Amino acid sequence: MPTNEVLDKYYEERFARGDVSSPFYGVYYHETRDSPNRATAGSKYYGPMQLGAAAATELKVNRYNPYENIEGGLTFLKNMQRKYGDENKALAAYNWGPAKLDRHLQVHGEDWYGKLPRQVRDYITQVRAKDPVFRRATEAKEDELRVSRPSGAASQPTRKGSLDIYDIQQMFSNVGEYPPGVDMFSRG
Repeated sequence: MPTNEVLDKYYEERFARGDVSSPFYGVYYHETRDSPNRATAGSKYYGPMQLGAAAATELKVNRYNPYENIEGGLTFLKNMQRKYGDENKALAAYNWGPAKLDRHLQVHGEDWYGKLPRQVRDYITQVRAKDPVFRRATEAKEDELRVSRPSGAASQPTRKGSLDIYDIQQMFSNVGEYPPGVDMFSRG
């Protein structure tokens, strides 16, 4: 089994080549929780990208091979991006499953994000926070967001680095939109 450092290097090389788009950069690091070979006893998800058996079969990868697991996870993310045309929907589908997201979108339409379970919204926020392009833009705007929010808005940021998705939405008029001049499909 390759070491964590070897798998991290493999993933970073994929990112450097542009094989991993910036919005999805954080998925690997979120899923591995700094331990790419992790597998929880009894868990139905396995490996660096925490692939389930059905997804691995559909993607024709061996989820127990860490390199194939990474490739399968990246392919799944790209497939979700193509299907939904939206990075946050792709991340929600990765975390929650495309069938659940499809049902959710049918019921909630345009208000889909606000009606997601908190766990899925937290996942999107945590993954996006690891995106180097988005992180740079977030850090540049963070102080501007410390103004008062509308009542009922998400939690107030109280310290540097405590942004949530509401803050990110305020930075850019549409979740997933990057500042002018930044190509969201490149790694920046």
